[in-house]
Amino acid sequence: MPVFLRNVVSSIFRSHSKGCASVLTSLPVCTQSSSIHSLSSSILYRSESSPVLSDHGKRDGRRRGVWRTQRRCIGGEAPVKPPREEFPYPLKYIKVRTMEGLFQQEMAEGGGKTPPLGLVFNIAYVDTGFPADRGEFDPNVDENGRRTINPTVLCVHGAGGNHKDHAAVIKALAARGARVLAPVFPGFNGPTAMDATEMYTHTLEENVHFLVDFLRELGVTKLDLVVAFSAGCHAAVPLASRQVFDVRGVALLQIPGHRVYKGLEPYRIKKFFINLMAWKFVRQLLAPVAFLGFGLFGRGRRLTVDQMYVMGQTGYGVDFAVYQTFVGELLFSKLPLLVTFSEDDEYVESAVSYEFTRFLNLRPEELTIHDAEGGVFRQRHEHGDREQYIRCLVFQKGGHFAQRRPPTVGLIVDAVEELYATVMGENRRRHQEMLTFYDDRPFGYLPPRPNAKLMLK
Repeated sequence: MPVFLRNVVSSIFRSHSKGCASVLTSLPVCTQSSSIHSLSSSILYRSESSPVLSDHGKRDGRRRGVWRTQRRCIGGEAPVKPPREEFPYPLKYIKVRTMEGLFQQEMAEGGGKTPPLGLVFNIAYVDTGFPADRGEFDPNVDENGRRTINPTVLCVHGAGGNHKDHAAVIKALAARGARVLAPVFPGFNGPTAMDATEMYTHTLEENVHFLVDFLRELGVTKLDLVVAFSAGCHAAVPLASRQVFDVRGVALLQIPGHRVYKGLEPYRIKKFFINLMAWKFVRQLLAPVAFLGFGLFGRGRRLTVDQMYVMGQTGYGVDFAVYQTFVGELLFSKLPLLVTFSEDDEYVESAVSYEFTRFLNLRPEELTIHDAEGGVFRQRHEHGDREQYIRCLVFQKGGHFAQRRPPTVGLIVDAVEELYATVMGENRRRHQEMLTFYDDRPFGYLPPRPNAKLMLK
């Protein structure tokens, strides 16, 4: 329904409800309550100042094209949208040179017109710092003011997203004393989705190189936990499996497909159009079409052609055979692991997600399934023969963005905090063993240098 028609209909309903309320004021109290109840259950209510919200936070009339019937008293107050909680950590910016090694390798192989020194981006990121840096209580500082351990967490967002994909997780882990880093991939922090050079194509290999260069620029040497959402898992799994930064735990939230999934189908046709959009004049031709399309059928969401192109690059730039190899390496490393997905995911069918759990050697009884209200539909059964800490949460009704919506967001945050506590418990055990080892040695003792010949054998 066009906007002006919706405004006319809503004004008619509002005037009708006011007239009914004035008539009812002349009735006895008992008659008023019964009449109000019967009328309020049949009158369609909508107010511009307090729109009816769906589970997705959008207006129902604009998102689904229908009006929701509200059971409310005409004389009562209109429903008020709760104030949105502000994100407490501002964005920071840092210059990052990336892709240097990858571009030099491509030039050595005789491919591509790429700059040998890589690309330089002004990257937006969130860095919560440690609680002591913010003047807050820090559980990892002893009574002498010395820091015992330095927990560092990396959050990787999905295609077309940003640091707010992990807003609830960032706040929860920062409150537990961790330094949380959440970079925004190149091209997603400006007015458009494309970077100025148009050479960064958001493939799996490029995204992994970017994360490595970003962390090195900040001087990070280890990661206690890597939390990835959706397509960000494609870059987080290789980063953890190859142990570039001594990763201690991994959380894969709302996992993408380890093979072609329905969001990429029909695969060959969509990939052809994404490759066609690499030409700038093609994107310029499609810009008005995209504007009209999202205006008519976008359900309140608008994307530019450049943003659609970058999201397509992120999805179709994954070599799924290589990604499955990295998943196998991650499983072999026996790192603590958390996996979540929804059965009603709009982009990844449940059959692909359940297949991924079998790829991780998870038995069906080891999955915890939650119903639409967040209750436990089936509790996982602990197996004593499993050495690795691994948890899998399945939501019957959570959608693709379950980490943003109640009640699933609370369940995911609790699971991530449990994984973090497990990792930190192991870190404290290693730290205590190291202190005990050096306490038994004379002052000034240094461990012997490793024998390279023995290591190669």
